[in-house]
Amino acid sequence: MKKYIAFLTLVLFLPIFFNVFSRDASVYAYMGTLLFEGKIPYIDAWDHKGISLYLINALGYLIGFKNYIGIRILEFFLILFSFFSIYKTLLQKYSKTAVFISVLFGLLSLKYFFDGGNLTEEYGAVIVLFALSLLLKENKKTLDYLLIGLLFVINLTIRANLISFWIALFFALVIDTFVKQKSILALIQKFLKIGLGIFIAAVILTIYFLITNSFSEFYNAAFIYNFSYAKQSVSNVIVFIIKSTRTYEVSLIMLLAFLIALISLIKKRIHFIALLLLFWVPLELYFTNMSGKRFTHYYMMWVPVIVLSTAFSIDYFKAELLCKEKQLIVLIISMFLFFQIPVFSTLSGYISLVKNKEHKNEVIANHINTTFKKESLLVWGNECVIYNLTEKRATVSNFYQTLFKLNSPITKQMIVDFTNQIKQNSPDVIIDIKTPSLLFLDKSNISSIDKSLQENLRDFFIFFENNYQLKETKNGVDFYIKTIK
Repeated sequence: MKKYIAFLTLVLFLPIFFNVFSRDASVYAYMGTLLFEGKIPYIDAWDHKGISLYLINALGYLIGFKNYIGIRILEFFLILFSFFSIYKTLLQKYSKTAVFISVLFGLLSLKYFFDGGNLTEEYGAVIVLFALSLLLKENKKTLDYLLIGLLFVINLTIRANLISFWIALFFALVIDTFVKQKSILALIQKFLKIGLGIFIAAVILTIYFLITNSFSEFYNAAFIYNFSYAKQSVSNVIVFIIKSTRTYEVSLIMLLAFLIALISLIKKRIHFIALLLLFWVPLELYFTNMSGKRFTHYYMMWVPVIVLSTAFSIDYFKAELLCKEKQLIVLIISMFLFFQIPVFSTLSGYISLVKNKEHKNEVIANHINTTFKKESLLVWGNECVIYNLTEKRATVSNFYQTLFKLNSPITKQMIVDFTNQIKQNSPDVIIDIKTPSLLFLDKSNISSIDKSLQENLRDFFIFFENNYQLKETKNGVDFYIKTIK
């Protein structure tokens, strides 16, 4: 079966090797490459994701011999290895058919939510699959528990809301121990081993932050800013949960598994996986919707839950109903395949490869490499992939500025710092890629921009208008050059 898993993974994800990074993905790639240039994330370049995400991108950049293709190679093999791992582990508990269907559903769901890849939730989902495969092994060793703890720290420091699995694990282990009257000492030993893994990972990161003197900046960006940016009331989150389950029918698999787990608990058929799902499903639904943004790629964190829920549900129906109601399983599979196989996105990826049509950002990058090869650059807006394609670096720490639209004390200070850096180290060329939520450099969209943003950017625009002039417009992108005075 592994060869079929490998083949399907290749078919679904081969196009990523030929695609440019999406907006968010290009930010993470940019931050990762800075580590090879002696620069420090959060100080020399600012973004609000965790340090582990940038370290992963740095590792990929290293694998590619300082080429971005290495990041694609790394993410492909992480996906493949994680699904191989969970397949091998689940075979110890469920039938080969059930496990293969589970992995199939997981891969299709990952592709459905993929959004171009190299995103926080992709790595978060892959890491949870690793941790789940270690947790469900029949004969766990101390190293397995250590790795579960270490993987927790990695996900926490990719983004803080990617840890629902470990919270569910804690409650499931505690309740399983007391309900089944297991040894409390054995439970404490498990937690100590996991805790040791957490401690080791924390020490490694602490050493890094001490060397770079950047912990405060990391904490303010990855935790303080992120939670202020994504703050929603509980009632609003519940509304978003309902909307997401109605939008993405694959959630029915998780909800079905949750219902089965609840029924099992009521009937006192208590086993560990049922307890784990009982906590994990609602926690994951909450965490993926807590920001209220509902971007498609957020729901990649459902993938590990979908894999386990599918195997768990098939096993339940096999024992309870399958001998009489085989068509029920056929119906479930048919519904999933009808709604969720990402045929169109996969086909469009291959069609794009055949057409070999240059992306707009590739056209702009080629123009920069030809016309402004030696000039320093700032991209005004959020198309950071241009830095990746030109191998240029911004002259300021806020290399993308879409966060400026948020009217908060943090962003106000960002704009002040940004303006001061521009004055001290002004780039030779500024290109405006016309991000709708940001005031264009020619102010042609000023009527649609909030007054607070206009006021916050006033000092920057005074400096810009006195020191830059429009040179040309290409593919809708304005090129401004610094005037010599």
